[in-house]
Amino acid sequence: MALNLKLKFEETTHTYWLDGKTVPGVTSVLSGAGLIDLSHIRADVLLANGKFGTACHIACQFWDESKLNMEKLAPALLSYLESWRKFRNEYKVATFIAIEIGVVSNRWQYAGTLDRVAIINRKVTIIDIKSSDTINPVVGVQMGGYGLA
Repeated sequence: MALNLKLKFEETTHTYWLDGKTVPGVTSVLSGAGLIDLSHIRADVLLANGKFGTACHIACQFWDESKLNMEKLAPALLSYLESWRKFRNEYKVATFIAIEIGVVSNRWQYAGTLDRVAIINRKVTIIDIKSSDTINPVVGVQMGGYGLA
């Protein structure tokens, strides 16, 4: 895992910069390679799903950092948080090395944001939190891209 302090990320445009130069994110690389095609999904649906996914990530992050106020949690997020808690319990995730951390491949000039790096069964493990009810087959390639970075 290469942590790079010169990596900057702009959340609203989902843009990464390395040393002042724009670099693609893992998802952009996969899209450019034809492995992800979202062209058939309306822009408003993509935007709404993206916002919901971000809210799920924030809820899980606040939970993991013991900062979540359950009284302020939107009811729509409750089942997603419960799924995350169940995953953590079933896989005995107790120690996080990193939460929502930017990584970069200096060699291949791309970046990404790891959702979690944790210790599971005494092994360093990359975890990607999903807020969809299905897992796209390209997730393995996505995780490999994060691993290389």
